Amino acid sequence: MNLWTIAPLLVGLSLLMIVFTYCACVTIVKMDQILPRWARQHGFRIIHSEVQTLFSGPFSVNRYAPVYRITVEDQERRQKKGWVRLGVWYIVGFRENIEVCWDE
Repeated sequence: MNLWTIAPLLVGLSLLMIVFTYCACVTIVKMDQILPRWARQHGFRIIHSEVQTLFSGPFSVNRYAPVYRITVEDQERRQKKGWVRLGVWYIVGFRENIEVCWDE
């Protein structure tokens, strides 16, 4: 192999890494908006939310699925506590799929 065959490959891989990094950064920034948007759409106000890094509550363990422990207040000012899983990371980004499990 000479330089003229390796150089385009290296340039292509470098461009691919730049695009992948950009997409990952944009997704991470947008993730901060998912939980508040979900709460507004369902008429809740978030009182407390905490990312669960080691324990995923009632959801199966998946280190690529962000899980939150939340406390919300509805429009009648009743508080509810529960678990929210936002979606799943995959190779090229994040798929939003909100799952909720309320405490009884």
